[in-house]
Amino acid sequence: MNGSNDDWRKSKDWLRFRRHWLKNHSPVEDKWYLCGICGRWIPKDEVTLDHIEPRTPQNMFSEDNIQPAHGYCNYAKGSRRIKPVVEKETYNFIDVVSKM
Repeated sequence: MNGSNDDWRKSKDWLRFRRHWLKNHSPVEDKWYLCGICGRWIPKDEVTLDHIEPRTPQNMFSEDNIQPAHGYCNYAKGSRRIKPVVEKETYNFIDVVSKM
């Protein structure tokens, strides 16, 4: 993509993927997500999607490479690799509970 590094956030493909991810990963009590960076709760209307591994054309739209995050946590992390605070199994459990 030409332009700034932020162009991907406005792409139709990313917005479609974001809607798909949020639809498939329901918030707890229809209100909250768990930030994979700091481990605290995020109101659903403030959630951003963080790429666990820095984005590449191969993992840009991989659900396994996405975790919910606060906007400020996501911004502070940038493209660094850090171990997620919240394990995948925890998100799987939250998904099951959220759909009950």
